[in-house]
Amino acid sequence: MKLLMYFSGAILMLQGCAFAKDPDLGIIEYKSKCALCHGYDDKGDGPFAKQLKTKPSDLTLLAKNNGGVFPDDIQEKVDGRKDVDAHGPRDMPVWGNRPVRAGEFGQKTRMKALIDYLVRIQTK
Repeated sequence: MKLLMYFSGAILMLQGCAFAKDPDLGIIEYKSKCALCHGYDDKGDGPFAKQLKTKPSDLTLLAKNNGGVFPDDIQEKVDGRKDVDAHGPRDMPVWGNRPVRAGEFGQKTRMKALIDYLVRIQTK
């Protein structure tokens, strides 16, 4: 019985360790929604990039290419509501339009996290 209590305690402790660091929602969103085109290194060289008629942007240069200021209209570009030629026709789903299942973060939270990630990866 004592061994079982120690074993149970060890399992609970290990579970706590697994969740000790919060996941970076911005990275998760980027890797799951953007990386196939923009690349896993954010430089526009993802596995699907060659299939697009316009090369995806190097997302580490957004601020540099905008006079050193992170672009204000990035949210419209990120979620697909503003036309971006490389993103294809409007029948492509808008990024934020997907049902939120129980336990998931809402659209605004995911968008804010993704934009925060993009801000953090900017080349100085």
